[in-house]
Amino acid sequence: MKGNEKLFSAKDGSFKSKIQRGDDKSLEVAAKGAMEVQTKEGIKSIHDIYYTPQLKHNLLSVGQLCEKNYKVVFENKTCTIYDKNKGNRVITVVPMTRNRMFPLRFDEHNINLANMAYEDSSCLWHLRYGHLNFQSSKFPTSHALVSGLPKVEEHKEVCEGCAKGKHARERFPKGSAWRAHHPLQLVHSDICGPVQTKSLGKSSYFITFIDDYSRNYWVYFLKAKSEALDTFKKFKSLVENERGCKIKCLQTDRGGEFCSKSFQSYCDMNGVRRQHTTSYTPQ
Repeated sequence: MKGNEKLFSAKDGSFKSKIQRGDDKSLEVAAKGAMEVQTKEGIKSIHDIYYTPQLKHNLLSVGQLCEKNYKVVFENKTCTIYDKNKGNRVITVVPMTRNRMFPLRFDEHNINLANMAYEDSSCLWHLRYGHLNFQSSKFPTSHALVSGLPKVEEHKEVCEGCAKGKHARERFPKGSAWRAHHPLQLVHSDICGPVQTKSLGKSSYFITFIDDYSRNYWVYFLKAKSEALDTFKKFKSLVENERGCKIKCLQTDRGGEFCSKSFQSYCDMNGVRRQHTTSYTPQ
């Protein structure tokens, strides 16, 4: 339980309750929330904290720690808290004070937190319904089809998410796209990998070649990216013999395997133009 509202990282104001003290007096619980604390393992969250404005000192429930799978041991004038989820790792050791209390102090400094909440339940349910229009959102409650849901009111304000989602895509400029007019005039190539599961031949990469004119594609498996040039030589010999024409241009993504001096020298010797952009003008 906490009496300082500023220490909460998240708070539910709809929760109301009462706490019975030892002198039979009761304290009002104004909300329930969570607090973030700094530990050696990073920032941790403490949930189900009661916000009691009349409380002057914070109280940590031993019973709640036990419910969260922690172990609390009081012995030798110390209180030791263990995390049973991590092999009974010691979280903290609190020495007993002169008045037989065990004050547990958290490092709450330098923790910048932001919490966002929707005060308007209609907007909140609009989001929960996947940006459903307000007329349809009102239907379940207005026709008594569902019990327990709040009443949804229609809003005239524009939902930013709906506006962006329904925004029309701009047209592609004319003339920027070009397709090959005969086989092997433009070939697209790319390498994928390394993949987590190797092939039967212990290959971690594969290279693709796609003919822009016919949309036919070829896939070769590689054990290393350095095999790209030798694989391209095999592919070039294969397709040029099958089609009876030469590869004019090779389209890549500027990968290092395609930009090496050996790859550039081979393409120059065989009249293959390399293209590293998304457009290509035939010569």
